[in-house]
Amino acid sequence: CSSDLHAEAAPADVNRAITSTLTVARNEYKYLADVETELGEIPMVSCHLGELNQVVLNLVINAAHAIETVTRGTDRRG
Repeated sequence: CSSDLHAEAAPADVNRAITSTLTVARNEYKYLADVETELGEIPMVSCHLGELNQVVLNLVINAAHAIETVTRGTDRRG
């Protein structure tokens, strides 16, 4: 993975990255929360896609843990 650290930024579809990461992270939140996306049309963005996916994944997992802490022992969902 050290080769990723020096990789060039490349054009990426941010909406696709978000939806793909939500699919991967589904097991983290599916029993705790409902995720709704409202993604607008945006142009391709030059970025390091793997790092972007990791950030989105971390946000989803952290949110799922916070929701679990608040809703534990109830029938509420986030």
